[in-house]
Amino acid sequence: MLVRELTSAIRFEPSNGSHYCKRAYIHAANGKLDAMRADFEKAIALRPENRRVWQQRAWLLATSTDDQHRNGPQAVLDATKACELAYWSDTESLDQLATAYAETGEFAQAIQWQEKAVALTPIAKRPQLDARLQLYKQHKPYREPLIRVQPAT
Repeated sequence: MLVRELTSAIRFEPSNGSHYCKRAYIHAANGKLDAMRADFEKAIALRPENRRVWQQRAWLLATSTDDQHRNGPQAVLDATKACELAYWSDTESLDQLATAYAETGEFAQAIQWQEKAVALTPIAKRPQLDARLQLYKQHKPYREPLIRVQPAT
């Protein structure tokens, strides 16, 4: 989706935090950091009880290949909030917490939480989690490039 389409969706569903999160990722990919931050703040204000909103911001702040986007301490706070909202039993939230700790250089914590995420995940879905665990054991953070969205012409 393009920014224009998401902005339209927001006009029709102004309380849907996921629209703001999607648009935040597009802003990030296009280097619009202030717009990205504003959309994440709006999504969290609208849906503070929704762990997915906290997860999405934590993931971007921990994994972006662009140094300007990363904020490890905030990613840890956001991922911790997602884990709390999921009662510490959601694989994705735990994985994101591990990734956030790796971004801050706290690899012992990253390994601990990633091992818990792996243990809760069915075997068929473990390869990506295992790969990240190996990175953390090598004291390396995980990075994921953003896909730049070009406006339609």
